[in-house]
Amino acid sequence: MAYLVLARRYRPQTFSELVGQDHIVTILSNAITGGRVHHAFLFTGARGTGKTTTARILAKSLNCVEGPTTTPCNKCHHCADIAASKDVDVLEIDGATNTGVDSVRALREDIRYLPSSGRYRIVIIDEVHMLTTSAFNALLKTLEEPPPHVIFILATTEPHKIPATILSRVQRFDFHRVDTDVLTSYLMELLQSEGFTSQRDALRIIALEGEGSVRDSLSILDQVLAHHTEGEITAAEVSHVLGLSDRQALLRMGFALLSGQREEVFEILETVFCDGSDLVHFTKSLAMAFRDLVLCRLTGNPGRFLSLTPEELLEIQERTAVFPVDHIYQLFSRIFFGIDQVARASSARLALEMLFCELLLAQPLVPLTDLFSRLENLEQGKPATLPALSGPAPTPRTTTAPKTPATPKSSPATGPAALSGPAPAPNEARIPAAGIKIAPDAPAKATPGPKAAPAPAPAGQHPASPAAPPAPPAPAPETGPAPTPVIDLQAWLAFISVIRPTFATMSMLLDDGRFCGTFFEDGKLQIHIWFSRGKHDFNFARLTDSKRVLDEQLSLHLGVPSAIHLTQSDKPPVAQELSSAPQGVTLAHSAREVRERQMATDLKRQEEEMKNHPFVRQLLDHMHGEVVDFTDLT
Repeated sequence: MAYLVLARRYRPQTFSELVGQDHIVTILSNAITGGRVHHAFLFTGARGTGKTTTARILAKSLNCVEGPTTTPCNKCHHCADIAASKDVDVLEIDGATNTGVDSVRALREDIRYLPSSGRYRIVIIDEVHMLTTSAFNALLKTLEEPPPHVIFILATTEPHKIPATILSRVQRFDFHRVDTDVLTSYLMELLQSEGFTSQRDALRIIALEGEGSVRDSLSILDQVLAHHTEGEITAAEVSHVLGLSDRQALLRMGFALLSGQREEVFEILETVFCDGSDLVHFTKSLAMAFRDLVLCRLTGNPGRFLSLTPEELLEIQERTAVFPVDHIYQLFSRIFFGIDQVARASSARLALEMLFCELLLAQPLVPLTDLFSRLENLEQGKPATLPALSGPAPTPRTTTAPKTPATPKSSPATGPAALSGPAPAPNEARIPAAGIKIAPDAPAKATPGPKAAPAPAPAGQHPASPAAPPAPPAPAPETGPAPTPVIDLQAWLAFISVIRPTFATMSMLLDDGRFCGTFFEDGKLQIHIWFSRGKHDFNFARLTDSKRVLDEQLSLHLGVPSAIHLTQSDKPPVAQELSSAPQGVTLAHSAREVRERQMATDLKRQEEEMKNHPFVRQLLDHMHGEVVDFTDLT
């Protein structure tokens, strides 16, 4: 008799024998016990996880002479014929072969007849995603309302290729990849029944190569058993048969690359090449090893994501603690992108050696902010030190330039001095320094001009220092009106920012309004905000309903009785004081537009300052490069 491979000899015959699919076993068993078996099922999942096997077990459970039952007898002629794929009431159709609409039409005609001896006629369509669109459409009506004696079971590895009209008519079951430990234990029990002994690490390698597929793992085990002669199956033997690299060799290579041990790197590569290992597979395995190293540093509980023994995990954590995690990730990224280069190269060894040379010559990346910090230290006469290239990962730090007395300037600072100042808060738009000054009690309006020079100090007295507090203003005449706060565009934008955390919706609606000045009416300071008719009708209506709340918030913010005067028309009112507005800002701009323009101006200024920074210019001259992009990381 011809040899029967392990995958067929040990194919599960009952639900209890399925490996790693407990969630599906529970649902199907409860459906059979409770008499709630659906007329159409869709089994999806990776290859070799038990889709077709489960379909046959379900067919036996429904047609067994002792059924419907969750434990078919596997002795009656129904169970025996279904297991041998020759039962006339169970149709197993290959979707890859019968792809056309004619095959579906023939199937529709065939299933009208009652089963010959069983309870149901069961149609199993494997690789159903291979059917054409016409075939799927021809199957729709039958799949939705089949004859009461027909049950459909569809199986596929690519459910995304199945039309939504089909998916809505079936019960979907997703088969999971089998966990490595579960699959290793299953292989251990199977080998014992075959009369072999093996190291658990050897079977673990087989389970890892099987990638969660029971059938793939059993096929690999068949290959190992064909090579094995006597004694215990070892991990070294499995690696040799499959042309795999030893895990310890991968870890040695990884730590040698991290620590820059050049001779050891090429000695390990020479050993791997002489052993006949597949260099493309070795590169992939090395990338997986670096993936383990990165996850050990990035996650608090790496054992959940890695297929490692506790001893291996502890060793990796101890040995990687001396390397910065960003350097480990840098090598991981380069190895991953080097897999395709090794696979496509005419000489895989030369391509791999070039990759290792690149990794050995690579220096840990230094953030640009650290280089700027070093430059600032040099300017301030401090030691210019960079983060250590080895050792634990550096913690983020903030470099703050020493505070200096503020001096009046007629133009914004540029060059290195501007970079040493504190950075603006993230996502914070700068408010224009100049605004539209409106004082309703003043007889005339004047634009701000340059400040007058201070009068010379009397003889015998020293001039006031810049840090000295200014003299208190002279008291207002008793007969004059009470001082009214000056509200300009800057103050209005500040008010919107103040209420934004508490009244987010109202602040967003106010952003579309246009500041048109202030006036004094009914004993209150009125702020005129205009909205465009037709474009901002919703804003105007909502804010009008909430005007009382807005007036209260504005009065609390200014400290005097205040109100918001909302108007709406087709055209904005005539601006009266454009000469006092910031450059590029007019009363025709809303608060949102003012912020966006100011942020764009600030970003452009920062970009120019960065490009003209001496360190950047020196770096570009040294590398013969140019700045092609600028991103504000704040």
